[in-house]
Amino acid sequence: MKVAIDFGFGNVKIATSEGKKIKFPTVIKEEMKSVFGEAKPIKYGAKGYYVGDRALKYGKKALPLLNIDQLISFVPLILEYIEKEKGISRENVDGVVSGLPPSYLKDKEKSLKEAIAQGWEISEKKVVILPQGTGILLSVEENISDSAFVLDIGFNTVDWVFAKKEGDTFVVEASGSFPRMGVESIIRELKDELSREIPMIGTLFSVHEFSHVFEEGKIKIAGKEMELEDRIRELVEAYVEDLSRVLEELEEMILQSDALVIGGGGAYVFKSVETERLEKLHGNVIIPNEPEFAQVLGYLKVLK
Repeated sequence: MKVAIDFGFGNVKIATSEGKKIKFPTVIKEEMKSVFGEAKPIKYGAKGYYVGDRALKYGKKALPLLNIDQLISFVPLILEYIEKEKGISRENVDGVVSGLPPSYLKDKEKSLKEAIAQGWEISEKKVVILPQGTGILLSVEENISDSAFVLDIGFNTVDWVFAKKEGDTFVVEASGSFPRMGVESIIRELKDELSREIPMIGTLFSVHEFSHVFEEGKIKIAGKEMELEDRIRELVEAYVEDLSRVLEELEEMILQSDALVIGGGGAYVFKSVETERLEKLHGNVIIPNEPEFAQVLGYLKVLK
């Protein structure tokens, strides 16, 4: 079985050659000794941890994942969780593909490859690391005739890739990242706004946990549900305007491209954006049907 994994700061996304697609929050908490029953912490080193969906139910404060090194250090733990809770046995895995932001690829490719090989006891030769964004491009390659500019909307960063088609393959001509331009910025803004109205929100939720409130468009506090769709729409529209300004420095490549492809774990925010606003970015905007899985579905093609 071939497995593609996108270790995002917001969510981990997985696709397998057997057709399985999995998504869970990148939330990790240390074990609470007083919790019994279904908690089932994952043992890693000398400690126990709650990971993913289970971490949303148990534990106190989520561990901060502030940079790529911290995220990579927890990759073996995340892989253990995937095997125990998501039904992907390492014994059946004969190839893994993942990715890194283009700005980190050169320095961090080796450490991510080692972490995956260690976590699933697989040869490093069977692990492939690609620049993020290339998977999204490959997921829609049949819709690209010549060239494409890809935006990978992540939790912390927005990664970009400009690629041209040569025969049956794409050649990446340029790539890069915009730090702190991911959807975390608008999730944090919504959290701070609501915290001023309901102070307990500030202590009840980490930004990672609050991302699921943002995605669902509502929150329940003390038994009362609040609809947040209008507030979120305003924040997203402002975010698109900010992104447009940042992309001005890459305008030449964007105008050269046949299509602007938008995918990634944070691309769901564009579902509420009016068509006219997207057309300000490019005349031919392609958003995959499942933008959060586009990266891993494209990655899988590399292993075939």
